[in-house]
Amino acid sequence: MKKLLLIALLIVGLHAGESDTLNTSKDSHNYLSLGIGAASTKALNFVQISYDKKINQNTSYFGLTGLPTIFGLGISWQENYNQNGWVLSACMGFNLLLYNEIDGTEFNLGASYQWELWNSPTFLSIGLHIGAYEKYLGGLGRVIYKRWDIMPYPILSLDLRL
Repeated sequence: MKKLLLIALLIVGLHAGESDTLNTSKDSHNYLSLGIGAASTKALNFVQISYDKKINQNTSYFGLTGLPTIFGLGISWQENYNQNGWVLSACMGFNLLLYNEIDGTEFNLGASYQWELWNSPTFLSIGLHIGAYEKYLGGLGRVIYKRWDIMPYPILSLDLRL
């Protein structure tokens, strides 16, 4: 799964290099985002700082840090970049809450709708996250079997884009 995400990021990055949409100054912006909520739009965090690098008009890749996912990488698509509209994201990260049971690696898929508040760089997002991680079950220091736990989580976050 990790290899698929990295391959997808590489392919999108290579395609973006040929895109002429990056030639305008508006599309060359990078965005720092501060978020707080039940789950952020990119990972299952209560508090999050993320940095987006635009690939083209609607797509960006990002790095993030927060709690409980202390770091993560992913890709995001926005219907209207930093305006009202749908947001789809995929992220792989290291979650502190999962470290006792597994290696802490978590995969997230999210779909949300964001609203710009007060004609400012503040956004309210509501949607759904699907979190997946591999759980190791066993005893006496041995892994007996592994299974995937897949859980839905609501997204309700407030983000400030800088």
